Amino acid sequence: MSVTLCGAEPALPYDRVALGKVLSGQADPPALISHDAPRLRHAGITYRPATRITALDVASRTAITARGEALPFDRAVIATG
Repeated sequence: MSVTLCGAEPALPYDRVALGKVLSGQADPPALISHDAPRLRHAGITYRPATRITALDVASRTAITARGEALPFDRAVIATG
């Protein structure tokens, strides 16, 4: 099984719940990174930063990016943070 994680932001995935700690000065931004690139790769996840999905074509099982690229999928999860 392969997993591709697309994120609209250019950064690595981060803990949005803890974002208030950074804004209040209680933590530094790197502390929010939940999975660094090597950890994602080790888990078998291909991470595509700055890849915003704008549409899902369920009939053809493709996710369409903002750049018009069609990414095939068997299953899709929409996680809006």
